[in-house]
Amino acid sequence: MLAGPAAAQAERITPDEFRLRINDAFGCRGMKLQLQPWVPSGMGPAVLKAAVTRNIAAIAEMDSDDRLSAVLFVMRTGRTLESVMQVVATLAATTYAGNPELSEADRLGLLDELGLFEQEWGQKGLAGTAVRNGVTYLVVHPGGDPLVIFLVSWPARREPSRERVL
Repeated sequence: MLAGPAAAQAERITPDEFRLRINDAFGCRGMKLQLQPWVPSGMGPAVLKAAVTRNIAAIAEMDSDDRLSAVLFVMRTGRTLESVMQVVATLAATTYAGNPELSEADRLGLLDELGLFEQEWGQKGLAGTAVRNGVTYLVVHPGGDPLVIFLVSWPARREPSRERVL
């Protein structure tokens, strides 16, 4: 896990940059998935929503500079192999979209740390957290339930110090 003051910090991006990156990642994987354009959520100007499929929705929160502070995916597996694969593809594509500096091996390690490579996680449940380049990933899936929650959160923007150094 990359952490601490010496660790690189992932670039903070706009919602549209995130959308382009995740759609690029879906395309590279041969998935016929696409994050639709963001629209206002009705929860205030800093919160947007978009859909990937009828079973996968995203909510994005922006900071005061219109950069993402968090993206939350709410997904239902539908209990079919296709819908489970769509959920896994969304998790994998999101790791690229939100943190493209990570190598393929780092992204696989992240998904492994979150528990996605555990056998039968669909029945046993899943709850994992990981941090890479300052980006926090959280996944929760109650065993036997079709609901999967995935949160990606970028670190708060650091304001430059206004104190004068003597």
